[in-house]
Amino acid sequence: MGPPQPAKGIISIEACARPIAVDHRISLPYYFRIAGTLLRQV
Repeated sequence: MGPPQPAKGIISIEACARPIAVDHRISLPYYFRIAGTLLRQV
């Protein structure tokens, strides 16, 4: 096997990412707290 080849073309993160609904009434630190709790449960 040779060295890895660079990707050809442009990768669009927007095209690959799933849209998520964000409730703007909830502060960003609270979202991070929720995410941290979910990661600890995994």
